[in-house]
Amino acid sequence: MPRLIITLAFLVVLVGPAGAAEQSGPFPVPDYSGDLLHRSTLTGDWWHRRTKLEEQGVTVDIDVLQVYQNIVDGDDKGGEYGGSLDYNLYLDFQKMGLWPGAFVNVYGETQFGDSVIGRSSILASNTDALLPVPNESISTLSALTFYQFLSEYFGVFFGKVQTFDGDTNAFASGRGKTQFLHQNFVINPTLLMSIPYSGLGAGVVILPTKTSILTLFAMDKEGDPRHWGFDTAFKDATSAAAEGRIGIRPFDLPGHQLLGFTYTDKDSVELDNRIQVRCLIPTPPGGGKLRDCKLHKSSDQWAVYYNFDQFVYADPRDDKQGIGLFGRFGAGDPDTNPIEWFASIGIGGKGLIPGRAADAYGIGYYFAGLNSHLGSRKILNRDISQLEDGSGFEIFYNIEVVPWLHLTPDLQVMEPGLKRRDDTAVVLGGRCLIDL
Repeated sequence: MPRLIITLAFLVVLVGPAGAAEQSGPFPVPDYSGDLLHRSTLTGDWWHRRTKLEEQGVTVDIDVLQVYQNIVDGDDKGGEYGGSLDYNLYLDFQKMGLWPGAFVNVYGETQFGDSVIGRSSILASNTDALLPVPNESISTLSALTFYQFLSEYFGVFFGKVQTFDGDTNAFASGRGKTQFLHQNFVINPTLLMSIPYSGLGAGVVILPTKTSILTLFAMDKEGDPRHWGFDTAFKDATSAAAEGRIGIRPFDLPGHQLLGFTYTDKDSVELDNRIQVRCLIPTPPGGGKLRDCKLHKSSDQWAVYYNFDQFVYADPRDDKQGIGLFGRFGAGDPDTNPIEWFASIGIGGKGLIPGRAADAYGIGYYFAGLNSHLGSRKILNRDISQLEDGSGFEIFYNIEVVPWLHLTPDLQVMEPGLKRRDDTAVVLGGRCLIDL
């Protein structure tokens, strides 16, 4: 099946110039004009060269994110500073005069510094510190993806893809850059075991209406943002996903409903291993070897996830300004997924405060239900499980100082989800996002 999808993608590339409709493209077109206090980016238009590049089909989007978080109360107090540089290059082949409906996205990222993730909670209080590799100073190319649209309703994509922009939500998304910081308000944690962050893959995009989108894709389960992955592509295991998002307008107020499903055929160790395995038994002359290991394995793994956002009030002049509700729910494979079910709910909004039309804010609560089988997992008659259900809430306010500079004070209160830590963690933080 994955090879069939890739073949289809190449065929679409070949026939695309004849059949593709005029497209404005799936990527944003920024406005670089204005003085230092009013333009969208710090470095501006590069003496009009940046606008000319965009007109010729080349858009460069760079931002730097800096985060400081301090555990002011809990078992492991202290603060850490870190951040990232993200580089997006968009190529519009139609504007280049090559062929219609074709686009390329090149996405690179640099991570630097440290974070408090792993100290405050079993799930990350700083989503950005997870990407591309948790708490590792690294530069890498996370995506090089080719898109070909045959019409305004249908397209295909293939290449090295990154998946963290899925599970989108009007009030709780943004990779930890613009809205909530905690990962539980950015992406559903139940699906992370079955879908890698970055890897070789291919899929289709269907746009049945202007406010709905359906994405189907398959990718290499062994995908790693640090490697191209040609040596592992679809050899051992494949991940697949289907996600649909539809826009709704109850009482003429904007909202969205999203439903997704992930699956992988990779072998995974079952969490309910009640058989007492005898591993690493010392044998003369002083060595050790594995024998009689009877760990049960499952040949596949799945997750299902859902989210919604719904404005309860929207500015009649601009329906992107307003306040609303959001929720995110998920269930993972009970045999292999450490998080068996998950839920988060909250309130989010943008604008409404006089003179602060671009500010965003939110408050949310999450609960992660750990797999009940973790408590029965034993090796050599010793319980190695140290995990338990986790919960917490977060509140943030994203201040637009100028269009290219955003500052965000943030507060999180979390139950750590670790049996060896009794104290609730209180994390105060600040975020600075600069669009270059």
